Amino acid sequence: MDRIEDLTSARKDAERRIRTALDNGHMEEVLRLAAAAREYDNALQLLREAAKRIAGKDDVGSSADQPVKGGTPDSQAKSPSLISKNERGRLRRAEYIQKLRANGIRLYHTKGRIYETPSGRRVGIAYASEVVPQKWWMGLLDEPYDVVVLLCESRSGEVIDFVLPPTFVRKVWPLFSRNGKQREMHVQQSGVNYELEPGKGLEKINQYRSNFRELH
Repeated sequence: MDRIEDLTSARKDAERRIRTALDNGHMEEVLRLAAAAREYDNALQLLREAAKRIAGKDDVGSSADQPVKGGTPDSQAKSPSLISKNERGRLRRAEYIQKLRANGIRLYHTKGRIYETPSGRRVGIAYASEVVPQKWWMGLLDEPYDVVVLLCESRSGEVIDFVLPPTFVRKVWPLFSRNGKQREMHVQQSGVNYELEPGKGLEKINQYRSNFRELH
């Protein structure tokens, strides 16, 4: 029990430090702390599952197959989301920038979700998680962009990226819905295909997956 309490305390400390690092723009520190937090979550889940198995052996009449009130044992063992939706987006963008750097591509942060290539191209990076199966909704400030990157995170944690080139961005930008100061975009998966703004007759965007050449 003490071990679970220790890990829970360490996880909360990691969450606090992640928020501070995000606020200060220290993305490398965010990535390091997020990796540590995931290790804490994994260890907590294993300990909680072990504790339930032990309790099940001690309790007369208990069964491993007996339903648990409020959800399955697996769902109860999982910890709540570590960070908010906006912070998660910032973290995924930071991870993406690191991935690009490993491929010899450098983007320079200017503000918010906007970056710049060494050649001066303006890049907007939008992010969304898969709340509804095979659908992603995301947004960017309604400002001019040369390149737009769409980061779509699946429920399994895989992040799929689409790098839209300038000619395509100019074509589709007016078709995006406007909400306040933002343009909102919708990606939908159908089998192996990904479509931007389904129902508006646009081409599939599969060809733009990891289209890194637009980021030089």
